[in-house]
Amino acid sequence: MPSQLRNRSQTLAPDTWTAAASGDDAARTRLIQHAWRSIRPRLATFSEPDRDDVHQEVASAVLRALEVGRKPRANLSAFLGWLARAGLKQHARRRMRPGVEADLGALLDALVGAERPPYEELSAQELRRVLRECVDGLVNNSHRRAWRDRLERGLQPHETAQELAVPSVLVRTWIRRGAAEIRARLQQRIATD
Repeated sequence: MPSQLRNRSQTLAPDTWTAAASGDDAARTRLIQHAWRSIRPRLATFSEPDRDDVHQEVASAVLRALEVGRKPRANLSAFLGWLARAGLKQHARRRMRPGVEADLGALLDALVGAERPPYEELSAQELRRVLRECVDGLVNNSHRRAWRDRLERGLQPHETAQELAVPSVLVRTWIRRGAAEIRARLQQRIATD
């Protein structure tokens, strides 16, 4: 195995990282492909969609490292392998994250704050519909986007922030402010039911 890594590192020029950091798309593609090859044997038992997800995570890890100015200290291949393993771990964390359905009751409990919530008898589908109506009613588009990403796509605030290229603190603020409006809408809705 180490001889295979040495052979792979010979195909990657030492200045590839510098070229990629300066915006060379071909160099970025070579870095991502090299990082992907370093973990490909581990993915033999993964399904095709999971392999695609891991590939996206690896690409994101490499691009994030380039974006923040992180540099390999000595061995570029070892650094890319480390980034690829970080992408693989991120994929595993996403798969282990509880789904939105499991989280919905706790979310509504936190929003409404009732000791015995009046919606306990509702199904998860009905809870989702009620919450979606409240989210769709949010006045601010940013608050609505952050909440939709959380409920429909299961994204964390930092993931939404990456997509929108804004600080994650800002997305957390949108969620907090949106929560106040959703809480008021839910309490109003519960009072009228």
